[in-house]
Amino acid sequence: MATCRGRWKSNWNPILLILLVAVLCYVSCREEEPSRNYQLPQHDGKRRVVELTESNFGRLKKNSELLVIHFEMPHYGQEDGKRSAKFMRDMLELTAQLSESKGVKVATLDIVKQIGLAQKITTERQYPGYIATHYKGNIIPFHGHRSVEVLSVFIMRLLEDPVYEIDGKSRKKLYDSVELPKVIGYFEGDESKEYKAFEEAAIPFRPLMMFYSVFNKKIAKTLRLKKQNTITFTKPYEKPIHFKGEPIFMNGYLIAAFIRPKSHDGVKFFPIVKSLAKQYRKNEKTAFIWVDPDEFPNMHEYWRSGFNINIENNIIGVVNVTSNESTWYRRTAEDKTTVKDLSTWLDDVMDGSVMFDSFNSKARHPKKNKQEL
Repeated sequence: MATCRGRWKSNWNPILLILLVAVLCYVSCREEEPSRNYQLPQHDGKRRVVELTESNFGRLKKNSELLVIHFEMPHYGQEDGKRSAKFMRDMLELTAQLSESKGVKVATLDIVKQIGLAQKITTERQYPGYIATHYKGNIIPFHGHRSVEVLSVFIMRLLEDPVYEIDGKSRKKLYDSVELPKVIGYFEGDESKEYKAFEEAAIPFRPLMMFYSVFNKKIAKTLRLKKQNTITFTKPYEKPIHFKGEPIFMNGYLIAAFIRPKSHDGVKFFPIVKSLAKQYRKNEKTAFIWVDPDEFPNMHEYWRSGFNINIENNIIGVVNVTSNESTWYRRTAEDKTTVKDLSTWLDDVMDGSVMFDSFNSKARHPKKNKQEL
């Protein structure tokens, strides 16, 4: 469970929203294969799949609406390798043909010859058969069944608008009928900074996670969205989690606590953090959020590498939502932290006496010389 206390800032950003949503762990990475009643067209014989290199990568990104990249390695004459390579090449060629009109380019990347480029494209483990899509500056992996039908559907869904607007009863019914994890936000309009940040944050989760927006006050009320810039995350058959927002100021601090409340240490530390939140409840420059990491296992590596923290231990830190920088309170092995200790530290942070570290969205592991206890 994730809960939120405090007020949100008018300059929301994707990192903050992704931290709040943290929804990847609830989403299956499998796509159901479409009905076999549909007959795929034949390949027209034109070769469209290109070999990706350092020299053409930038050009392909610039000249395509979406770039599909298949990671492969030489089969060294092995028969099984030849058959597998031919199957993948035929699948990619037909996919490229079907999606060409949408501005989609398809490429293969030799992870032996182009290891540097492979590491540049994604920090994921590069292995033969891995498929990644490069879309609007985001790398979105494809983990579905290796078939033309499934990959083509995945591509088409990626190209759809990342956020669906609920503007009437019919769309409200469609929203209610979706039995998947979904996120909905109530905003002033589609030109507001909050909505733009929400839209940008939705892209990496597409097409496996549905994002919705509401601009009409009456419709928002039926969805229990009382205030503008409120976000609700709903899981199937569970009560929604609300993230309330009031765009009051441009600069502020998000105090994020990763705590397992039922752990031996969490039982003691959680009440201390709650008391700290109550103490700063009227401070409009602070907002508190608590996350139980055990409920978001797929986000552990993202938090660990991005914030450079040990997510296995209970920890609290401050995120500057303007600069995407953060700093984390160092706890000792035999910790006896009090509310006063945290309050003094937080005051020092807001006074500028504590150094912040930049958010590292590409790093996979924290630096060895920094360990959070």
